[in-house]
Amino acid sequence: RFTIEPKSKVPGYSSILHFTSGGHCCGYGQVVPMIWFNPGSTKLYVNTVDDSRVRRHDFPYDLALHRKHAIEVRVYGTKSSVYVNGELASQKTIGTRAPLDKVYIYIGSPWWTAADAVISDISFTEALRE
Repeated sequence: RFTIEPKSKVPGYSSILHFTSGGHCCGYGQVVPMIWFNPGSTKLYVNTVDDSRVRRHDFPYDLALHRKHAIEVRVYGTKSSVYVNGELASQKTIGTRAPLDKVYIYIGSPWWTAADAVISDISFTEALRE
């Protein structure tokens, strides 16, 4: 989970957070997940990849500029869920994923343009078994 305050819209895709075992896209382990804004907007674009393909959350609305938004992304079991300000905004069924030994976390991404936003209050929690 994290807080984001968008400052402006960037012409192309703009990177917020990128979890990867190496590489930028789109094989398994390269998008664990990857969180962006869509081009020219503050619409969230969240990708996860299972053992077979990319699963995309694409949002129909922009996050308000100059306002803080609490974002939580959960990838657990066969579900990928995104919450905005405590409300479930998107949920996808995903396939199986082999365990990864090592995952790197980038605020922004070395492969993509960074979002023009203040990102704060970042926390990571290992999923608990249900």
